[in-house]
Amino acid sequence: MAIDKNEVYRRLSFIKYLFYIGIEQSEKPEPLCNTAILSFHDSVELFLQLACEHYGINSQNIKFMEYFDKIESHIVISQKESMQRFNKTRVDIKHYGILISKPDIDYFKFTCLNFFTDNTQNIFNINFNNISMINLITLEKPKKHLENAENEINNGDLKKANSEIALAFWRMIEEYEESKSKYYGHSPFFFGNSVSFNNSFSMKIDDDKMVNFVDDVSKSISAIQSAIKILSLGFDYRKFTKFSLLTPLYIRTIVGYIIDDSYKNEYNLDDTKWCFDFVIECCIKLQNFDYKIS
Repeated sequence: MAIDKNEVYRRLSFIKYLFYIGIEQSEKPEPLCNTAILSFHDSVELFLQLACEHYGINSQNIKFMEYFDKIESHIVISQKESMQRFNKTRVDIKHYGILISKPDIDYFKFTCLNFFTDNTQNIFNINFNNISMINLITLEKPKKHLENAENEINNGDLKKANSEIALAFWRMIEEYEESKSKYYGHSPFFFGNSVSFNNSFSMKIDDDKMVNFVDDVSKSISAIQSAIKILSLGFDYRKFTKFSLLTPLYIRTIVGYIIDDSYKNEYNLDDTKWCFDFVIECCIKLQNFDYKIS
């Protein structure tokens, strides 16, 4: 029985996400970049399992290269010889601790990309480049903004795309916090009083030295609260700092929000895609441990 097309697309989205994790690992210094081979291998093996299901092939208890023999009774798979070398490298790393160089890892990265590009089209009649990882997201608000961002990227409007990406990130946090606030009476990810620390203007302070002191303390507390929130949600803070520098400023107001990109001169596609993938990564982290209290 053929797999539902939506299910095929959802699983291909996860396979692509796992492959992208491998790409990120491949950029680490040696020898840490070797972990990319394991992620690449897992993504390819999941793809081969899905292909077997697509053709109704029993894939239980078979070795990696045996997938190719079984699937090729239905369709020819490209990159078979390269995958054989790739599989041997993975065995050497995982079972014998034989590490490889970064150029070799880059070679296998492009080998796997070619494998996915060719065979996703041949087997499933789907363009691998068009597979969206948005399908992995269940949070409604960020998903909508990411869909908008993806459309703007395809249209070549990176300014609008980055605005939507910034909205996706901060609306993601707001949606997650709101789902918990109704149980706790307030957001469990806000660290401090229910109101922000007063500044010198609201306290009507006239002394210049005290004005500077109070305002510095207020800014410091606000910065600490923001940093702790990001960390408490399980996000990589170093990645978050890069994301903050690359995307427009999101300002929450009483009546809504403001997106300020007046300090940005231009955007480039690589940075935009990195920010896009970062938001998806954060959404998946929140979804991996979500909870409801009765």
